[in-house]
Amino acid sequence: MKSLSTEALYTLQFINQTNKSIFLTGKAGTGKTTLLKEIIATTHKNTVVVAPTGIAALNAGGVTIHSMFQLPFAAFLPDVNDVSNFSGGIKFESRSSLGRHFKMNQTKAFCYS
Repeated sequence: MKSLSTEALYTLQFINQTNKSIFLTGKAGTGKTTLLKEIIATTHKNTVVVAPTGIAALNAGGVTIHSMFQLPFAAFLPDVNDVSNFSGGIKFESRSSLGRHFKMNQTKAFCYS
């Protein structure tokens, strides 16, 4: 395994000694997946790995953000109550219409508690 940078070691220490969440981001090739795998291998905490794309999720051993949070692939209009007025082949969701997509299984419910 590659040796971790000083910054990565500080990150691991921060994760294991605080109750804070982290958002791991960076350019391609900067070691995000390496650090992520080290976090999962060494932490005593519950972890959830989500990524913006299917390829990134596969590489990181996680799931897509949309899959984890059961978000439909649609444009979100938070201030519109009735999205049925919109058309043109594009799917829209509003705050009121999103609820029909949420089906919480025990694994996901545990992650949110």
